[in-house]
Amino acid sequence: MKIILKISVVIFIAVIFSDCAYFNMYYNAKESYNEAETKRKEKNQVDKSLYENSLKELSKILEFYPDSKWVDDALLMMGLCYLRQEDYYKAQRKFTELITNYTGSELIDQAKIHLAEVEIAQKNYAEAKELIDNIKTENLDIEPYELLKLNAQMNLSLGDSIKALDLMTQAFKSAEGEAEKISLMQLSAELSEKLYADSTAAEIYKELASLHTEREKVFSSTISYADALFRTGRTEEAIKILEEFTDNEIYADYSLKGDIRLAKMYLDNKIPLKTFKKLDEILRTNPKNKDNGALLSETAYYFGEYYFRLIKDLASAEDMYDSSGYYDRRNDFYQKAAARIGSIRDFRALRKKLENFQAESDSTVSRSERSDDLVRKDSLSQDRSKNSKRSSDSENKRLKNIKDAYISDKMKFAEKALYEFDLKDTAMVIFKELSEEVNYPHTASKAMLYMILSDSSKYGGLSDSLLKIYPGTKSANYIRIMKGIEPEEVIEDSAAYLFNISSQKFIDSLYMDAMNEYVDIGTRFPKSPLTPKILQAAGMIAENYIKDYKKAAEIYGILKEDHSGTPQAQFASKKLKKTTDVQEKSVQKEEKMTDSDIWYLMDRRNDG
Repeated sequence: MKIILKISVVIFIAVIFSDCAYFNMYYNAKESYNEAETKRKEKNQVDKSLYENSLKELSKILEFYPDSKWVDDALLMMGLCYLRQEDYYKAQRKFTELITNYTGSELIDQAKIHLAEVEIAQKNYAEAKELIDNIKTENLDIEPYELLKLNAQMNLSLGDSIKALDLMTQAFKSAEGEAEKISLMQLSAELSEKLYADSTAAEIYKELASLHTEREKVFSSTISYADALFRTGRTEEAIKILEEFTDNEIYADYSLKGDIRLAKMYLDNKIPLKTFKKLDEILRTNPKNKDNGALLSETAYYFGEYYFRLIKDLASAEDMYDSSGYYDRRNDFYQKAAARIGSIRDFRALRKKLENFQAESDSTVSRSERSDDLVRKDSLSQDRSKNSKRSSDSENKRLKNIKDAYISDKMKFAEKALYEFDLKDTAMVIFKELSEEVNYPHTASKAMLYMILSDSSKYGGLSDSLLKIYPGTKSANYIRIMKGIEPEEVIEDSAAYLFNISSQKFIDSLYMDAMNEYVDIGTRFPKSPLTPKILQAAGMIAENYIKDYKKAAEIYGILKEDHSGTPQAQFASKKLKKTTDVQEKSVQKEEKMTDSDIWYLMDRRNDG
């Protein structure tokens, strides 16, 4: 009996010591974890050594006492230690192990919440949402602000930024630790900026500046505060704040960023003298080194913007943009500067092409006239006459191509002048000239629309003219929509558009005008699918209405040669076969024109 009693006492003592041992391990782990959490919340520091001490003690519990009642507690705390150190893979394993293997634990919902944190950190939003949706208890051992932050992140991932901002704001207002409060406020301010809620951002940054104790962070928050104020239109207030802070010697070590922001405010507010002085001061007083290269590159970019936007001195702007790369090439501002340089050079090249147009056009006209003179000379042989005719046709086509390129380049130049270079007066002069190019209806109507949109008080009366002169264009439809009028079908093909307009002259019995315009359209737009039909119509007008059989044969010859393989070329070939000499004998006249023949003489509205 005594032996049994002694054995029982030994077992009881062993159990007591065993319980004490793993309880002490858990207690020590908890102490290290709590100390680390205090530092994280109050000082925004992640003390990895304290989390590691906790992990060591917790690992012993799992290794030596796998059946103890503290195992689920140990797994949860281990997951939290890994989570705070941003070791998401290990944290995920520990939380999952608790949820999977200890289904009766009261800590399962707690593990799901933290596992959702891990999933959100890894941008696995669907998995996080499923975890949160499956939580059954409201008694979670988690700070209210942490739950608000988690829900804010979830709403942000689901695209509800406004709800996310509201939750994040609630989170920082309820946070007790100052470091955590500051961290949440920073997130809220950045989210406010993304939502263009600049007034909210300004309030938060102002409070952040008052909470920070480190000078650099105070200065950084103040800059952000001034930026947000500037975006809300409180320009003078924002500038005054930055002027005071950049002049304060206490913040001299950080003033470069403030000076650059201040210079940009001067620039954006179009204050030329202050902009120049501040930018010049920055570049003169801050020698290039490895620490400030990117900031000086940004400054040089703004200096380029000063010349580009305020002074309109493109040469000086290009020089300053180029110097941005001297200071640093590995930043976004140098990329912007390089893009500006490219734009300036394109603009300059376009202007040079436009300036050269008249000389090139005159030269081509002169060659064309000489070729025409040679064609008219009776003394020339037939072969030489044909060569001269081909040369004349070639020069005329070249002249049309030059004009087409000129109109296209002129529009590009005007658009750049207006939208990239803010040279409104220059742009308006060019748009006015383009609006009168009736042979380029889409370009002309677009130019007229630009004039109306840029200054409705001055050019608003052009709306009716646009609808009347260029009715079948996109620009006309834009005006119709503005006036509440039903849009009409737009003919994108310029050849088809002009054919429709010129066909009215045929309908009005102005046969010579219709024929000449058809020929001009057909030669100007050789690649249009409608061109063979337009040339056929021109030939038929010459043959059947004007009775100019020589001209008809000439048009049929162009159709046959330039558009071989088309039904219209076959039609022209049959016409030409009815005469042995196209230049001297007339093309045989059809006894009666069919309805399909008449179609080619008119626009597509008459196609039955």
